[in-house]
Amino acid sequence: MVFKHDISSCKKIGIIFTCIMLGFMLLGLCLYPLYYSFKDSLYTWFSSLPEETLLAFGINLDNFQSIMSYYSFLMTVILIIAALFASYLGFYLILTDRKNNAASFYELKPINDAQIIKQKLAAGITILLCSVIIYHIISTILILIFKNDAVNIWVIFQMNSSIFLLELVFYLVGMIVAFFVKKSRTFIIPSVIIIIIFEALNLVERGFKLKFLKYINPFSYFNITDIINQGKYQYRFIIITAFIVFFLYFFITGLYESQQEKIGN
Repeated sequence: MVFKHDISSCKKIGIIFTCIMLGFMLLGLCLYPLYYSFKDSLYTWFSSLPEETLLAFGINLDNFQSIMSYYSFLMTVILIIAALFASYLGFYLILTDRKNNAASFYELKPINDAQIIKQKLAAGITILLCSVIIYHIISTILILIFKNDAVNIWVIFQMNSSIFLLELVFYLVGMIVAFFVKKSRTFIIPSVIIIIIFEALNLVERGFKLKFLKYINPFSYFNITDIINQGKYQYRFIIITAFIVFFLYFFITGLYESQQEKIGN
């Protein structure tokens, strides 16, 4: 019941953000022929930039003119959009219940608090997964159309999978923040604030080379340039992501149940 309702209510959000990601990716790939035609001038300009700036935008001077390297540049923005989408979705699922006083409705149904929050979590994850699958299929087809050199389908899959893994973390973070926000006229502002905070950590970590910040910033877990160069994830960050996701999952279920008990009392 809750799962189907939340899928239905979040479907429009999923469609909008998926279209935004696809639109940006399509626009970027359409500009690739122009980018490639100016590769010599761009190489000179990129060479003058600090290494930290190049890393921040996923630019590798060794093969910056290739479609894969160019796509990694696009991915720096797509990952931000995806993180915003996920945190917004998590925020939306919790706050809409509070706004609509859903607790009184749930009391009339044969469903307990644990089932409610688990179905909510599952609904959001389903929306994110469907969005990434659609994005992956379309982006892979477009890369194959625009390519001017060899591409590695497995690497593309890993790059696009990074979107879903990043989204999982921000989705759960968005949910947690929503529990502590009393009132909000708009769901987008808290979501943007979450992204700004983690992006600021990203800039500080790269600017001051504070390696320990990598382990508390999800944006650092999936370095697209590393995936292209090594052909695989940095598996230690996959393990950290899995740990964070499971921890936040159980934290959210416990937090939801405790809050509902307080409302009931």
